[in-house]
Amino acid sequence: MVKEYRKLSHSFEEAKTEKMSLKSSSIESSSDELEDTDGLKTELTKLTAENDVLKNETSELKAEIEVLNQAVSAWNRSSRSLHKLNESQKPANDKSGLGFNSSEFSEGRDQYSVTAGP
Repeated sequence: MVKEYRKLSHSFEEAKTEKMSLKSSSIESSSDELEDTDGLKTELTKLTAENDVLKNETSELKAEIEVLNQAVSAWNRSSRSLHKLNESQKPANDKSGLGFNSSEFSEGRDQYSVTAGP
């Protein structure tokens, strides 16, 4: 009986030691999990802040693109208007509509040519 008591006592002490060991490792793992959670929360905060900054930059870039699109559109309209204006103009040597026609102009030039004096 004494032997059985000692065996049971020894088993009890081993179980008690194992329980303390498991409890200690459980506390350590809980503290590790808390540290991991804190690290993840910090990382999430950083990423949220970076996301907000990127959203602001995106909004600014979209506004800038809109302004540039309007400028290009205005330039294209002006370019088309200038092209139409150039097409409607007469060539530089075309004097018709100004009171002369081309045959009279060439004859008149011969009649009124200035000659050098003596």
